[in-house]
Amino acid sequence: MHLDQNIIISFLGQGRIRIYQTVVRRNIVCSRNVLEIFDFLAQGQQTWESLEKKFSGIAVQYADATTFTLWECMLFNPDNYAKDLDALRWESLGLEELFKLFEKTSIVHATPEVNYDLDKKGPFDRLKGTLHQQLGCESMFRKQSLEHWWAHQKFNDDMASIKETPYKYIQEKFLEGYFKSNLTGKKVLEIGCGTGYYSRKMASHASVVVGLDYQQQYITIAQERSQGMANIQFYVADIVEEIKNEEVLKGGFDYIFFIDIFLFFFSGEFQNSLVEHREKVLKKMASLLKRGGQIVIMDPSLFWLTPRLGETNFPYGVITEYKQRHFKVIPTLEELTKVFYNAGIVISRIWEPDIDEQYANIDSREFNFMKQFPQWWVFELKKAD
Repeated sequence: MHLDQNIIISFLGQGRIRIYQTVVRRNIVCSRNVLEIFDFLAQGQQTWESLEKKFSGIAVQYADATTFTLWECMLFNPDNYAKDLDALRWESLGLEELFKLFEKTSIVHATPEVNYDLDKKGPFDRLKGTLHQQLGCESMFRKQSLEHWWAHQKFNDDMASIKETPYKYIQEKFLEGYFKSNLTGKKVLEIGCGTGYYSRKMASHASVVVGLDYQQQYITIAQERSQGMANIQFYVADIVEEIKNEEVLKGGFDYIFFIDIFLFFFSGEFQNSLVEHREKVLKKMASLLKRGGQIVIMDPSLFWLTPRLGETNFPYGVITEYKQRHFKVIPTLEELTKVFYNAGIVISRIWEPDIDEQYANIDSREFNFMKQFPQWWVFELKKAD
C-alpha cells in the first residue's frame, strides 16, 4: 500500500485531523491515531500483511466532510469542506474498512502508479466530474433548476440587490466605478444581461443601453424592473444566431459588455454552440462597435476555483490544474488570446479588481485570499488596426 503524495493534513484539535485530497477535492476528518498508519506507509512500500500485523486492533473515528461548497455562492471556497463537523455522521472503522475508504478517496493506493478517478460515471456520482457536471448533479439532488440557481446564488430573494458576497464587494464595486468613469453619454450593449441588474446601473450614466439574453424569463423580469427608464431596452436574443431586432443594433455601440459570460465560450457542457461559433460571435460584436469603441469582458480569473487553506491572515491556494482541466472551466491565457486574435480584436488593458476592505468583516480569511489572488479579470478590447 502506498500513501498518496497529494494530501494535506491539518490539525483540528480535540484529537481530530483533516485529510484533504487536493486533486479529487475530498475531505476526511478522523482521529489522529491514523497518523501512525501514515507514518508507517511513508517509510516505504508496505504489504497488507505488514499493516494487519502492526495495526490489527486499531479503531479510527471517521467522518466524510466532503460537500459541494459552491451551491450557495459560486465565489465561496471550492475546497468542498463541510465546516460544521458536529453535524457530520461519525463512524468507528477498523483497518480493512478504513483502507477501503482511503482507496476510494485516493488517500492511499494499492500500486505505486497513481491513477486518479476523476470522471463522473453516472448521474448519482455526486462529487466527480467537471464543475458543470457537479452543478447539474446538485440541481438534480436539490430539485432546483440551474436557471433559478444561477440568479439566486448571486442575488437576494427580491432580485434587486446582490448578496453579501464577493459579487458585491469585488464585481459590483468595480463595475459601478467603471460605469461612472466611462459611460456618460455613451451607447452601450450588454450581452447576457440576465435580469438587467447591471444594465440598469449602466443606464444611470449612458445615453442608450440595450440588453440581450436568450432566456425569456430573465428578459421578462428585466423589462418589468426597468419600467419608466426611457433609455433602456431589453430583447430575447441568442448571440450565436442572427439577432431578429437588428434595428436596435444600428449605429453601433461605444461599449459592449460580457459579464460572467465569456467563460462559457470555452465549455461545451453549457452551450456548445457558443464554443463552436465563438470567433464568429466576437467578430459580430466587433462589427457593432463605433470607431474607438471597446468590448469589455469581465470573467472569473484562473484563481477563482482554487481551494484555499492556511492561516487566516496568510492563506494559500492549491492549484492542481491549468492546461489540462478536469474540474475547472477557466481557459488558459493562450486560449483566450488566440480567440481574440482570430476574431480581429486586441487587448488594450487588463484589470484585476480589488476586493473592498469591508469584506474583511464578513470573512477575514476569504478577504485575505482574494486580496492576494484576484477572483476576476477584466479585458478591454478593441478592433485591431
